[in-house]
Amino acid sequence: SDLRVLRNKPLGGNTRLLRLQLDDPGARLEYGPGTFLTIRGLSLAVDESYPFGKRLEEPFLPLQPPDRRGHFDVVVKSYPYPRGDVGRYLAGMRQGEALEVSMPRPRPHVEARLAALKPRRLGLVVAGSGMTAAVQVARLALAQGGDEAPELFIVSSDRSDHDLFYVREMERLQREFPGKLHIHRTLTRDAPAGWGCRGGEGTGRLCAEVLERHLPEPGDDVAVLVCGPDAFVHHVAGGSASANLAPPIGPEGAGGALAAVGFAPESVIVL
Repeated sequence: SDLRVLRNKPLGGNTRLLRLQLDDPGARLEYGPGTFLTIRGLSLAVDESYPFGKRLEEPFLPLQPPDRRGHFDVVVKSYPYPRGDVGRYLAGMRQGEALEVSMPRPRPHVEARLAALKPRRLGLVVAGSGMTAAVQVARLALAQGGDEAPELFIVSSDRSDHDLFYVREMERLQREFPGKLHIHRTLTRDAPAGWGCRGGEGTGRLCAEVLERHLPEPGDDVAVLVCGPDAFVHHVAGGSASANLAPPIGPEGAGGALAAVGFAPESVIVL
Protein backbone atom coordinates (compact mmCIF):
# COMPACT_ATOMS: atom_id res chain seq x y z
CA SER A 1 0.00 0.00 0.00
CA ASP A 2 1.03 3.62 -0.42
CA LEU A 3 1.78 5.47 2.82
CA ARG A 4 2.37 9.20 3.25
CA VAL A 5 5.52 10.65 4.76
CA LEU A 6 4.67 12.60 7.91
CA ARG A 7 8.21 13.53 8.86
CA ASN A 8 11.78 13.19 7.61
CA LYS A 9 14.03 14.07 10.53
CA PRO A 10 17.86 14.09 10.65
CA LEU A 11 19.29 12.08 13.54
CA GLY A 12 22.94 13.01 13.10
CA GLY A 13 25.64 11.75 10.77
CA ASN A 14 24.14 9.96 7.78
CA THR A 15 21.01 8.82 9.63
CA ARG A 16 17.42 9.98 9.30
CA LEU A 17 14.09 8.99 10.83
CA LEU A 18 11.23 8.58 8.38
CA ARG A 19 7.73 8.68 9.92
CA LEU A 20 5.00 7.06 7.81
CA GLN A 21 1.25 7.53 8.25
CA LEU A 22 -1.05 4.51 8.57
CA ASP A 23 -4.40 4.62 6.77
CA ASP A 24 -6.27 4.31 10.09
CA PRO A 25 -5.24 7.03 12.60
CA GLY A 26 -6.20 4.72 15.47
CA ALA A 27 -4.26 1.71 14.19
CA ARG A 28 -1.11 0.19 15.61
CA LEU A 29 1.50 -1.63 13.58
CA GLU A 30 1.69 -5.19 14.91
CA TYR A 31 5.12 -6.80 14.74
CA GLY A 32 7.48 -9.09 16.65
CA PRO A 33 11.27 -9.29 17.11
CA GLY A 34 13.08 -9.03 13.79
CA THR A 35 9.89 -8.30 11.84
CA PHE A 36 10.59 -6.27 8.72
CA LEU A 37 8.63 -4.48 6.04
CA THR A 38 9.67 -3.63 2.48
CA ILE A 39 9.83 -0.14 1.00
CA ARG A 40 9.89 0.31 -2.77
CA GLY A 41 10.38 3.28 -5.04
CA LEU A 42 11.56 4.55 -8.42
CA SER A 43 14.60 6.81 -8.30
CA LEU A 44 15.68 9.03 -11.17
CA ALA A 45 18.81 10.15 -9.32
CA VAL A 46 20.98 7.29 -10.55
CA ASP A 47 23.66 6.94 -13.23
CA GLU A 48 23.02 7.07 -16.96
CA SER A 49 22.73 3.29 -17.23
CA TYR A 50 19.17 3.73 -15.91
CA PRO A 51 17.67 6.27 -18.38
CA PHE A 52 14.12 5.63 -17.12
CA GLY A 53 15.01 5.45 -13.44
CA LYS A 54 15.96 2.59 -11.17
CA ARG A 55 13.43 0.45 -9.30
CA LEU A 56 14.48 0.29 -5.65
CA GLU A 57 13.51 -2.15 -2.91
CA GLU A 58 14.86 -2.75 0.59
CA PRO A 59 13.65 -4.24 3.88
CA PHE A 60 13.50 -2.12 7.04
CA LEU A 61 12.77 -2.85 10.67
CA PRO A 62 9.75 -0.79 11.80
CA LEU A 63 9.64 1.09 15.08
CA GLN A 64 6.56 2.25 16.96
CA PRO A 65 6.49 3.40 20.60
CA PRO A 66 3.88 1.48 22.61
CA ASP A 67 1.85 4.62 23.26
CA ARG A 68 1.65 5.78 19.62
CA ARG A 69 -1.01 5.08 17.02
CA GLY A 70 -1.60 6.05 13.42
CA HIS A 71 2.03 6.06 12.33
CA PHE A 72 5.36 4.24 12.62
CA ASP A 73 9.02 5.03 12.01
CA VAL A 74 11.88 3.57 10.01
CA VAL A 75 15.51 4.58 10.47
CA VAL A 76 17.40 5.19 7.23
CA LYS A 77 21.12 5.48 6.60
CA SER A 78 22.28 7.36 3.51
CA TYR A 79 25.63 6.54 1.88
CA PRO A 80 27.49 8.27 -1.00
CA TYR A 81 27.21 6.89 -4.54
CA PRO A 82 27.60 4.11 -5.62
CA ARG A 83 26.41 2.64 -2.30
CA GLY A 84 23.00 3.07 -0.75
CA ASP A 85 20.63 4.02 -3.59
CA VAL A 86 17.64 3.28 -1.36
CA GLY A 87 18.95 5.29 1.58
CA ARG A 88 19.66 8.35 -0.55
CA TYR A 89 16.24 8.07 -2.18
CA LEU A 90 14.44 7.91 1.16
CA ALA A 91 16.57 10.67 2.67
CA GLY A 92 15.22 12.98 -0.02
CA MET A 93 11.53 12.24 0.62
CA ARG A 94 9.39 15.22 1.57
CA GLN A 95 6.39 15.52 3.84
CA GLY A 96 3.22 14.45 2.04
CA GLU A 97 4.97 12.30 -0.57
CA ALA A 98 3.93 8.65 -0.83
CA LEU A 99 5.97 5.47 -0.54
CA GLU A 100 5.03 1.96 -1.59
CA VAL A 101 5.24 -0.17 1.56
CA SER A 102 4.60 -3.88 2.06
CA MET A 103 3.28 -4.37 5.58
CA PRO A 104 5.27 -6.28 8.22
CA ARG A 105 6.39 -9.76 7.33
CA PRO A 106 6.54 -11.99 10.42
CA ARG A 107 9.64 -13.92 11.43
CA PRO A 108 8.07 -17.08 12.90
CA HIS A 109 11.41 -18.88 13.19
CA VAL A 110 12.80 -16.08 15.38
CA GLU A 111 9.72 -15.99 17.59
CA ALA A 112 9.71 -19.81 17.82
CA ARG A 113 13.36 -19.91 18.90
CA LEU A 114 12.79 -17.25 21.55
CA ALA A 115 9.65 -19.01 22.78
CA ALA A 116 11.57 -22.28 23.09
CA LEU A 117 14.52 -20.69 24.90
CA LYS A 118 12.41 -18.46 27.18
CA PRO A 119 15.48 -16.35 28.00
CA ARG A 120 15.54 -14.48 31.30
CA ARG A 121 18.63 -12.64 30.08
CA LEU A 122 18.81 -11.50 26.47
CA GLY A 123 21.91 -10.15 24.74
CA LEU A 124 21.80 -8.04 21.60
CA VAL A 125 24.97 -7.53 19.58
CA VAL A 126 24.35 -5.00 16.82
CA ALA A 127 26.11 -2.70 14.37
CA GLY A 128 25.19 -0.04 11.82
CA SER A 129 21.56 -0.12 10.79
CA GLY A 130 21.22 -3.26 12.91
CA MET A 131 21.01 -0.94 15.90
CA THR A 132 17.40 -0.36 14.90
CA ALA A 133 16.85 -3.98 15.91
CA ALA A 134 18.12 -3.17 19.40
CA VAL A 135 15.52 -0.43 19.76
CA GLN A 136 12.79 -2.65 18.33
CA VAL A 137 13.56 -5.66 20.53
CA ALA A 138 14.11 -3.55 23.66
CA ARG A 139 10.73 -1.85 23.29
CA LEU A 140 8.94 -5.14 22.67
CA ALA A 141 10.68 -7.04 25.48
CA LEU A 142 10.42 -4.36 28.15
CA ALA A 143 6.78 -3.65 27.30
CA GLN A 144 5.95 -7.08 28.76
CA GLY A 145 6.51 -5.48 32.15
CA GLY A 146 7.31 -6.90 35.58
CA ASP A 147 8.91 -10.31 35.90
CA GLU A 148 7.88 -11.24 32.36
CA ALA A 149 10.40 -8.85 30.80
CA PRO A 150 13.90 -10.31 30.37
CA GLU A 151 17.00 -8.44 31.46
CA LEU A 152 18.62 -6.94 28.34
CA PHE A 153 22.33 -6.54 27.59
CA ILE A 154 23.08 -4.50 24.46
CA VAL A 155 26.54 -4.28 22.88
CA SER A 156 26.59 -1.98 19.86
CA SER A 157 29.27 -1.07 17.35
CA ASP A 158 29.22 1.94 15.05
CA ARG A 159 31.64 4.12 13.14
CA SER A 160 31.54 7.27 15.24
CA ASP A 161 29.67 8.95 18.05
CA HIS A 162 27.60 10.90 15.49
CA ASP A 163 26.07 7.62 14.27
CA LEU A 164 24.71 6.57 17.67
CA PHE A 165 21.20 7.70 16.85
CA TYR A 166 19.43 5.48 19.33
CA VAL A 167 21.22 6.61 22.49
CA ARG A 168 18.44 8.90 23.71
CA GLU A 169 15.80 6.22 23.30
CA MET A 170 17.92 3.69 25.16
CA GLU A 171 18.59 6.16 27.97
CA ARG A 172 14.83 6.78 28.20
CA LEU A 173 14.17 3.05 28.46
CA GLN A 174 16.84 2.73 31.14
CA ARG A 175 15.09 5.38 33.21
CA GLU A 176 11.69 3.79 32.68
CA PHE A 177 12.88 0.24 33.44
CA PRO A 178 15.70 0.59 35.98
CA GLY A 179 17.93 -2.45 36.26
CA LYS A 180 16.46 -4.10 33.18
CA LEU A 181 18.62 -2.60 30.43
CA HIS A 182 22.42 -2.53 30.22
CA ILE A 183 24.13 -0.79 27.29
CA HIS A 184 27.73 -0.83 26.10
CA ARG A 185 28.83 1.11 23.02
CA THR A 186 31.92 0.58 20.89
CA LEU A 187 33.23 2.78 18.08
CA THR A 188 35.24 1.73 15.04
CA ARG A 189 36.67 5.22 14.48
CA ASP A 190 36.57 8.75 15.94
CA ALA A 191 36.59 7.34 19.46
CA PRO A 192 37.36 9.51 22.49
CA ALA A 193 40.73 9.04 24.16
CA GLY A 194 40.90 5.98 26.39
CA TRP A 195 38.50 3.81 24.42
CA GLY A 196 39.67 0.35 23.46
CA CYS A 197 39.18 -3.32 24.26
CA ARG A 198 41.71 -3.32 27.08
CA GLY A 199 40.24 -0.07 28.38
CA GLY A 200 36.82 -1.67 28.54
CA GLU A 201 35.03 0.50 25.97
CA GLY A 202 36.05 -0.78 22.57
CA THR A 203 37.39 0.68 19.37
CA GLY A 204 37.86 -1.04 16.06
CA ARG A 205 36.35 -4.45 15.45
CA LEU A 206 34.26 -5.76 18.32
CA CYS A 207 36.43 -8.22 20.23
CA ALA A 208 35.61 -11.31 22.27
CA GLU A 209 36.92 -9.59 25.40
CA VAL A 210 34.21 -6.91 25.17
CA LEU A 211 31.48 -9.50 24.53
CA GLU A 212 32.59 -11.58 27.50
CA ARG A 213 32.64 -8.53 29.75
CA HIS A 214 29.32 -6.96 28.73
CA LEU A 215 27.04 -9.88 27.82
CA PRO A 216 25.51 -12.21 30.42
CA GLU A 217 27.36 -15.44 31.11
CA PRO A 218 26.24 -18.27 28.79
CA GLY A 219 23.53 -20.44 30.30
CA ASP A 220 20.23 -22.22 29.73
CA ASP A 221 18.27 -19.00 30.32
CA VAL A 222 20.39 -16.82 28.01
CA ALA A 223 19.97 -16.03 24.29
CA VAL A 224 21.90 -13.62 22.07
CA LEU A 225 20.46 -11.83 19.03
CA VAL A 226 22.86 -10.53 16.37
CA CYS A 227 22.02 -7.95 13.70
CA GLY A 228 24.19 -5.92 11.35
CA PRO A 229 26.18 -6.04 8.10
CA ASP A 230 27.37 -9.41 6.81
CA ALA A 231 31.01 -8.92 7.81
CA PHE A 232 30.00 -7.92 11.33
CA VAL A 233 27.61 -10.88 11.74
CA HIS A 234 30.26 -13.29 10.44
CA HIS A 235 32.86 -11.93 12.86
CA VAL A 236 30.51 -12.03 15.86
CA ALA A 237 28.48 -15.19 15.18
CA GLY A 238 30.24 -17.06 12.40
CA GLY A 239 27.20 -16.82 10.12
CA SER A 240 25.89 -14.22 7.71
CA ALA A 241 22.89 -11.99 7.26
CA SER A 242 21.83 -10.45 3.98
CA ALA A 243 19.80 -7.31 4.69
CA ASN A 244 18.66 -8.86 7.99
CA LEU A 245 16.74 -11.59 6.16
CA ALA A 246 18.90 -14.67 6.79
CA PRO A 247 17.49 -17.47 8.95
CA PRO A 248 18.90 -17.89 12.44
CA ILE A 249 22.19 -19.69 12.87
CA GLY A 250 21.80 -23.41 13.45
CA PRO A 251 24.07 -25.75 15.37
CA GLU A 252 26.26 -26.22 12.32
CA GLY A 253 26.82 -22.50 11.74
CA ALA A 254 27.59 -20.82 15.05
CA GLY A 255 31.06 -19.56 15.68
CA GLY A 256 32.90 -16.30 15.71
CA ALA A 257 33.54 -14.24 18.81
CA LEU A 258 30.41 -15.52 20.59
CA ALA A 259 31.58 -19.13 20.33
CA ALA A 260 34.98 -18.05 21.60
CA VAL A 261 33.39 -16.86 24.86
CA GLY A 262 31.27 -19.94 25.33
CA PHE A 263 27.87 -19.33 23.70
CA ALA A 264 26.28 -22.49 22.33
CA PRO A 265 24.97 -22.45 18.75
CA GLU A 266 21.35 -22.92 19.81
CA SER A 267 21.46 -19.77 21.96
CA VAL A 268 22.52 -17.50 19.05
CA ILE A 269 19.94 -16.05 16.66
CA VAL A 270 20.69 -13.81 13.65
CA LEU A 271 17.98 -11.27 12.86
